Amino acid sequence: MNPIKISVIISSLILLVLTAVNFTNREYIDSTACSKAIIISSDRIKGVAGYKGEAEYFDTWNYPYKHNLPKEVHSQMWTDIRNLPSEKDFDSPVENKWRVIGPYGMNDNNTSAKYTGRILDVEVDNTTSVRVATATGGLWGYFGAFPLPLSDDINCLAIGSFDSYPGNSNTILLGTGEYYTGSPSYQNVGNGLWKTTDGGYTWTHITMTPEPQGFSRIRYSTQNPNIVHAATVDGYYRSTNSGSTWTKVLNSSFFYDMAIDPSNNNNVYLTYRGGMFKSTNAGANFIAIGVVGSGFPTNDVARISITVCQSSPQILYTGVERSSDNTMLGAYKSTNSGLNWQNVTPDTNVLGGQGNYDNVIAASPVNANIVLFGGIRMWRTSDGGANWVRSLDEDIHADQHAIVWKNGNEVYVGNDGGLCYSTNAGLDWVSNTNIFPITQYVSCDVSKINSGLIYGGSRDNGLSGTTNGGLTWTVTKAGDGSGIAMDPFISNIIYATSGAYNGAFAWKKYKSTDYGATWTEMISPAFDSSQNSYTKVRTDGNINPKVYLHSEGFVYVSTNRGDSWSKLNPLEFNAGSILNLSASRTQGVLYVCLNASPPSSTNKLKVYDGGVWYERSSGLPANVNIRNVTVHQNNDNIAYAVVNGLGGAGQKLFKTTNRGVNWINISGDIPNIPLSDVVTHPSNPNNLYLGSQVGGYRSTNGGTNWHRWNNGIPEATIITEMTYIDSLSSNGKFYILAATYGRGMIVRDISGDDPIGIQPISGNIPTKFSLDQNYPNPFNPNTNIKFDIPKAGNVKLVVYDINGREVNRLINQNLPAGYYNADFNASNLASGVYFYSLEANDFTDVKKMILVK
Repeated sequence: MNPIKISVIISSLILLVLTAVNFTNREYIDSTACSKAIIISSDRIKGVAGYKGEAEYFDTWNYPYKHNLPKEVHSQMWTDIRNLPSEKDFDSPVENKWRVIGPYGMNDNNTSAKYTGRILDVEVDNTTSVRVATATGGLWGYFGAFPLPLSDDINCLAIGSFDSYPGNSNTILLGTGEYYTGSPSYQNVGNGLWKTTDGGYTWTHITMTPEPQGFSRIRYSTQNPNIVHAATVDGYYRSTNSGSTWTKVLNSSFFYDMAIDPSNNNNVYLTYRGGMFKSTNAGANFIAIGVVGSGFPTNDVARISITVCQSSPQILYTGVERSSDNTMLGAYKSTNSGLNWQNVTPDTNVLGGQGNYDNVIAASPVNANIVLFGGIRMWRTSDGGANWVRSLDEDIHADQHAIVWKNGNEVYVGNDGGLCYSTNAGLDWVSNTNIFPITQYVSCDVSKINSGLIYGGSRDNGLSGTTNGGLTWTVTKAGDGSGIAMDPFISNIIYATSGAYNGAFAWKKYKSTDYGATWTEMISPAFDSSQNSYTKVRTDGNINPKVYLHSEGFVYVSTNRGDSWSKLNPLEFNAGSILNLSASRTQGVLYVCLNASPPSSTNKLKVYDGGVWYERSSGLPANVNIRNVTVHQNNDNIAYAVVNGLGGAGQKLFKTTNRGVNWINISGDIPNIPLSDVVTHPSNPNNLYLGSQVGGYRSTNGGTNWHRWNNGIPEATIITEMTYIDSLSSNGKFYILAATYGRGMIVRDISGDDPIGIQPISGNIPTKFSLDQNYPNPFNPNTNIKFDIPKAGNVKLVVYDINGREVNRLINQNLPAGYYNADFNASNLASGVYFYSLEANDFTDVKKMILVK
């Protein structure tokens, strides 16, 4: 059995026996979610520019809405999705499913650190168990064996905060919606509050009025678990019956943080944008603290983090963001429960320019002089704030969101790189248990000559890849990875774009000649300055491949593998920046999707065909842009245009058979959801596979009808880009590879998925099994194979090369009795002799055919 499957089974068994683990030993946990950039080198952009990248990405994708979809739009999307059938209604049992190939922790290329993705909230117990809330990957548990997803049945994977009932870890309150404070707004809109009483196997939605769409903090009172507090983007809510019903107590927007006096849970501290509140009656009502004359700043105040020391609950610490520029306004300490404050500000700007994104502070539960203050990096004081020292340990990734003290020595941190912990009160850090598959990828590509070489660009964790099909992963360049393209004939060469940086080029161009281990910036006088975010890079499939990339309104091409570049369009496309581009494999056709705002009916898709630029938007919808064009892997004349955003139902996917001269609508009944990409079956033109912000979809009739196609992944999985792994010549398999924004890289085998052109010839029943000679023979590249099945059962029709290696499995499914035709397309095979074999019940026959090109 697969060792991963064994680990999952072990984890499940461990979960079942964890009946009374106390997950309430949390001094402080912070959760936020604004976009930013990892500060690795001196020219990395901080704060607003980094925010712009991620917000822009989803603003564009969700057109005409912004990254925070309105609640009614989000709700309607899910209503329409639920009205579609599931694949389980068609395939019973479902043989193949999506499989996560990682990263289960990415090794840093230069250190022993291990990174995953953004963690916003953390919970630890008194054993080895940890639970984490992730930005777009759901709630996860780590029980000493393998990470286990706990909230996949909820139709939202953006988790802002959560808490377990004191003394009963199986009862959890979960707040969906990652929030940030840059607009102010929130990044990944949630669908409210959820509750489980069985450790995450089943969930129930809990009504809150009005329903918050982003949570920053949910906390039970440990002394009276009937009382629960919720700090949200829409106000402070309170429950007196363990979360069954809620009352909105405070209306101020953007409550960020909460600290509860461990010795007296009646004392509750809340922070919001611009100030603080204190309650002495467990949240029933509040008074303002940090007011004029208290020593706490009252001007230019934005986000505030707060912590109370367990052993000395009268001592509080805060970290304060400056409203005007998102830098650090200061750190302040109170020794009388918030009545007065003294300035203990570090002499370094801990928050950089992104205090609205990462601002977290936590005092040791046993020593009030030891405090951790997290911004871009982690800082520590051991003398009550008189002196602060930055941690230089690479195991603690940039951008801190959560700090949890388990005891006086052991402390856990959630940040943009995942989870790390210290066993000596924050002096040193370890990330060896950071194995949650939650990386936020925006791109993926796989080598066509080495299917084990897979790379992707990800939010927060730069460029990462595997050279062994997913067994191990390595981060080889920090930052925010964007476009990825493999050289079609030299597997060690990879092209990429990544950001975000200060200066003329916010997103730079890179090339690796050692399988992605190191990167060299590609610089050319042809490149104009650009602030265009999340740019793409593509290659065609020619022996001497062309490499394409873009920025702003220009497309650049290299004919010598990135050594030099020229502009492919001397005049900038006047529709604004370019959203995407894609190249045909052999015929030199390039599709360029323009990001016009507002969308243009006549200037949305440029096609470079035969050395000439054409506008080929005729037949495409006028009020939306095109997100992506996918060229068929075996026919350069055929391409599929994926429509961007939510511009209207019934206009989601279009097909051309003449390189974009004409387009036909094949949207069928696909819901009005943000689509991302499409992959076609290698030989069956009726089978299409779509990725979207809300899972995967399949059509088996060319787009007339669609069904949900998410076996193995949550239906809320955000699929950002798709490609394929062609292993037909080696093992008869053909896989879809998908990059997800929060669930790593996933693959699925579609080799035997509704094989091509299997059509009953008549309704009569033959009297015997037979396999006919293919026609035509010799052939190039299409041929037809007839066979007769007098008895229903499993049928296999397989093509082999002259060495007996399987190159294509045309059929592997149950068929009723009848006469059949099967079409075979060999455009991906070399000329030569091939054999095809039919196996049905006890019948077997083999025949020879000749491919001549």
